[in-house]
Amino acid sequence: MSQTIAAEKIDYPKLNKVFVAGLYIYALGSHQGRSLISLGVGLVLLTWLIKVIGYRDISLNKSVKHWPIFALALIMIFSRNDFWDVLGSGHVYSVIFPLAILNQLKDKKLIYKILGISLGVLFISGIVANYQHFIEGMRRAEGLARFSITSGNVSVMGIGLLLPFLFRKGNKPWHYIVAGLGILVYTTAVIFSMTRAAYFGLIVVLFLFTLIKKPKFIPVIILLVVLVFNFLPGNVQDRFYSSFDLEGRWIQSRLLMWRVSVDAALENPIRGIGYDNYGDYYLEKDYTEGSRNFTSPHNNYFLFLAETGFTGFFIFLYLSFYLIKLFYLSYIKIPDENSIDKALFLGILLAIIGFFVTGLTETNIGESQTRNFFWLLVGFGFSLNYFTFYKQNNIDESNKSTSLESE
Repeated sequence: MSQTIAAEKIDYPKLNKVFVAGLYIYALGSHQGRSLISLGVGLVLLTWLIKVIGYRDISLNKSVKHWPIFALALIMIFSRNDFWDVLGSGHVYSVIFPLAILNQLKDKKLIYKILGISLGVLFISGIVANYQHFIEGMRRAEGLARFSITSGNVSVMGIGLLLPFLFRKGNKPWHYIVAGLGILVYTTAVIFSMTRAAYFGLIVVLFLFTLIKKPKFIPVIILLVVLVFNFLPGNVQDRFYSSFDLEGRWIQSRLLMWRVSVDAALENPIRGIGYDNYGDYYLEKDYTEGSRNFTSPHNNYFLFLAETGFTGFFIFLYLSFYLIKLFYLSYIKIPDENSIDKALFLGILLAIIGFFVTGLTETNIGESQTRNFFWLLVGFGFSLNYFTFYKQNNIDESNKSTSLESE
């Protein structure tokens, strides 16, 4: 058990303050500004880098597996000969973000504070999306996000996070009001984003939540979804129906992009064509069936298959499985149904599944706002797992060791 200590032997008061400031800055910009996101994530990573290099503090919190994340980051970096370009893109830093959180976070309450601010910013973004739709007549509302797709995909994650809190029996009245309003606003943001992937993500999140909490209510949820869908505007219904048009551009373009990914992986099975090189490969091979140049395959798994080869693809596939398994087991290990931590584990589980589902037809792993929110939730899930199941045991083991040495 002594192997699970999370770099707590040495205290760094000034660096810890910068680390916390980085999380707050990230939260304020999480769903509306790339500059704040980059600054916040950068400060979190910088403090960890200083501890590792400057102070040679290389102790790691071993309550979770580090190797899939480290391996994924290294494969991304060395998938190209000009690896400095990959380092300059920011994607690799996002991958390391959860480990920097896990190995520095010392206060479980900070998790709830940062998530509260981030969800608050997402709520404001949802309000703006409603204004854009109803007042400005915008066809695909963006809210504060850069794109309507981002607004829809991140809002699905917000719904997943809040659903367990809406149905937690230990709530105070204002808890129900806040969670209910948040879910309502996020849902309208999803609808008005006109994003097919977000529609499917929302349906999957609702279905899984019901399956886990109240399986007998699944028919009720299906009926509710159908009823709500029938009252939606015709353009929203048509957008959803178009997802099943096998001859339509949406499906045909993705089939082409995924075929390109397979071709790229077969040509370069170990390293792939290099991270962020999909667009160049597409142009070079002249896939004339496409009506335009695609810079990504619109699928997270096909992205890693093409750009990092089978090696990166299988690592990302394993990481996805590991995260789902870890957070689900963490959820069921807490016996108290009214526990806030139990609700948060389920919320994180649903949010990352929402991310994975929307990532099947959109490359949301490459978009700054979406990917960093995903990796933040992974980092907080890792940390909550440590605080809940390992920290007290580690303290008890340390006290026993000290007692034995003194004797």
